[in-house]
Amino acid sequence: MPLADGRIFDFILSKSPSPLRRSCRCAASRLASSALPVPSIAAAAASLRRCRWMPSVSDISGILALSTKYWLLLKCSQNLSLNTQQHTYPKLPKPISFDKCPVILIVDTMVDFQSSTHRSRWIFSLEELFEKHKNANQRASKLLEQFGITRLEVHVDGSVSYPEPIFDQKDNAERSIPEPLNCEEEQHMRIFYEQKIQEVCRAFKFPHKIQATAIIYFKRFCLQWSVMEHHPKRIMLTCIYASCKVEENHVSAEELGKGIQFDHQIILNNEMAVYQSLGFDLIVYSPYRSIEGFLEGMQDLLQTSYSEVDRMMLTDGPLLFAPAQLALAALRRANEVHRFLDFERYLNFIVSRQRSTHSASQLLETLNSIDILVAQLNILTADEMKDIDRKLKSCWDPITEDNKKRKKRSKHKSKRTASEMQGLLA
Repeated sequence: MPLADGRIFDFILSKSPSPLRRSCRCAASRLASSALPVPSIAAAAASLRRCRWMPSVSDISGILALSTKYWLLLKCSQNLSLNTQQHTYPKLPKPISFDKCPVILIVDTMVDFQSSTHRSRWIFSLEELFEKHKNANQRASKLLEQFGITRLEVHVDGSVSYPEPIFDQKDNAERSIPEPLNCEEEQHMRIFYEQKIQEVCRAFKFPHKIQATAIIYFKRFCLQWSVMEHHPKRIMLTCIYASCKVEENHVSAEELGKGIQFDHQIILNNEMAVYQSLGFDLIVYSPYRSIEGFLEGMQDLLQTSYSEVDRMMLTDGPLLFAPAQLALAALRRANEVHRFLDFERYLNFIVSRQRSTHSASQLLETLNSIDILVAQLNILTADEMKDIDRKLKSCWDPITEDNKKRKKRSKHKSKRTASEMQGLLA
């Protein structure tokens, strides 16, 4: 995709004085298409000066940010094929080719939601969601049945390799294959790690937009893959790292890994696989942003609404409804606490102001559906998650789990033998 059309630099042009717009476009294009490993501030300044423009610090920073994003996307577009070796395997999700991903939607954060890839490609019906999760679960179950293990090897370029069978046919007859997670258990596992994203983001004091973007990335990734194929802990940390990049809250993988005592190389290894599974649709719209627009200056109501959105983000809501609908549902629930608004009147005002194609009664039905979804949210405790986690570990690495069980049985047996001997000697 040539840079000559200048689409990704539109917001710079709109903020630049008219005589300088052509220079700005030319400088940014030169910088993004240069052979530098990563665009630098010095290179940005030099490029602008060659265009006879004495740049300010903000000029340099703005063009540098765009050029760096374009460079990242250029690298992301390479080597996206899956390594499927020479066997017959369950069908994996197809990587989405880079040329189908409009760059303008990735770098222009001001694009209207109605024309975004978020709306056109990532809002589903309840039936579609169920089908996608079921397909991923069934594929992982077939992997477990065929290979005795579900873990896929992820490569830095985003490709994945199927596992080598850990048992031969003779072993399979003697060994029992671990029981795969069912769809409900996978859902509990996803919600558990979505909560972990919120906890990690709070620990690092990231803004709400980092948390929301990371959770939506995680949800989208899990539409393509089962948690039995890619361990959710690895993916959730990679999603946080990717979210920090896209939302320009720069934290290195080393800092993130050190803060949570996790190998940062695993985050980097999974980064391209996450981008690929997202189809490189990196700009997302969260309910937090919509709430800020609805409730400017109403801080108490805003904080309660944020808490409501926190719960909504753990449901399938972001994959079923538009962010503004989720925001209105959160506002309505918060308003039941604070009684700040005549909500019905406010809703009619919103519908008339937005010239919506839906009536207020239709919008109310949608809000009621969101309330039902939140009410059905079942968050298991850490103790309740242990059984599901144990099953996941068995699928992820059956040999290690078998060894642990044998050691545990051996330990109990030795204790029992010792107590029996003491009884005989007494």
